[in-house]
Amino acid sequence: VEQTLMQKGFQTKRLAGKNRSETSLLIAEEIGQMQTVLFATGNNNSSDALSASAYAAAHQLPIIIHMGDKSPESTLSFLENHSTEKAILIGGTTVVPEAVESALFERGIISNRISGKDRVATSLEINRLLPMNGKNLVVGNAHSFVDALAGSVLAAKTNSPILMLHPDPDRLPAEHMEQISKLTKDQAYYLGG
Repeated sequence: VEQTLMQKGFQTKRLAGKNRSETSLLIAEEIGQMQTVLFATGNNNSSDALSASAYAAAHQLPIIIHMGDKSPESTLSFLENHSTEKAILIGGTTVVPEAVESALFERGIISNRISGKDRVATSLEINRLLPMNGKNLVVGNAHSFVDALAGSVLAAKTNSPILMLHPDPDRLPAEHMEQISKLTKDQAYYLGG
């Protein structure tokens, strides 16, 4: 694909590391601002980062992808070398372990964690603590989130929160519905079937 783009006259710049974590660092470098970053898992089964993606885009905050039980030295050095002061950890200790928090602290990087008891509660908490001021709400499926990946651009464009919910309305506890009603503004976009 890259070769074809170059043949069509495009200048290309590949942002690809050896893994997801390293690729996220290269993307972060393109964004430029690294005083505050978001830390999220690169686990294929987690939708947490999508709930924060519109906020990250609107505020030009890099999302650093984390994999495994601890942060690689390369990630920690990268953040230190770019004078990162604060990391917002997206998700519970199962997806972003406490060892990551400790390693950041040892490097002088303050961290705050945003999480809930499950992925839906985490999404609600992200949207409560990282509010967007648009008039819309973008809703994705927390258990099949490919549509929400594309929808995160709509959320960023309209300055709207992206909320990841369980697709079965009977599995949304009453306290979730109360919080959702606080987020809903004029238009709610439900992504996917």
